[in-house]
Amino acid sequence: MAAESYAVIGGDDSGRSATMSSSLLERLKVQDAEAWRRLVRLYYPTVRTWCSRSGLQFDDAADTAQEVFRVLAGKVGRFQRDGGKNSFRAWVWGITKRILIAHWRRQKKQLAGAGGSAAQQWLAEVPESVVEEPSAAEVLSERNQILRRALVLLRAEVEERTWNAFWRVVVDGHAPGVVADELGMTLNSVYLAKARLLRRLREEFGGLIDLLPDVETHS
Repeated sequence: MAAESYAVIGGDDSGRSATMSSSLLERLKVQDAEAWRRLVRLYYPTVRTWCSRSGLQFDDAADTAQEVFRVLAGKVGRFQRDGGKNSFRAWVWGITKRILIAHWRRQKKQLAGAGGSAAQQWLAEVPESVVEEPSAAEVLSERNQILRRALVLLRAEVEERTWNAFWRVVVDGHAPGVVADELGMTLNSVYLAKARLLRRLREEFGGLIDLLPDVETHS
């Protein structure tokens, strides 16, 4: 089941009364359909990776990811950023982890009930927990990938040169001076472009993505 199958999660368009000036998180809380499409584009690949990493096959991973978004739809109104202490990515991981653990427990019960030597051998080989916490390197990679997807979602909203300057400096890691020369901009214009898009990232995705330390530099 592809990611597009989650596009309508969040109900009808009754949440359209939420203005586009409000953050994505606020629009999610009033079940805005377009906001849910954006959340799926941000987080579906990450949730799907978690499901696959736990050992689920393609179809099971897709079904489990769908279940995660169903739960999110019912719980997102309870998420509290708490002054930046709580990470939305970590919150989504916690929901995914509980769903994965429940899935594997069901699998083990079904096999135990079925009996047979093959089932018993499989049960013996499966550890008590097949759901491992992401490593520090994996968390950093996930944060970077989510940030990249957020930037792609904003591309149509900003001037092309502004977007290119930000991408070249923040994502590709080029020096601002080099980017200024490449794009025919002043150095100050490159810093301003970065500041504008960083502000837009905070306005739209504040509370939903974790900006990396190097993104904050010279903001």
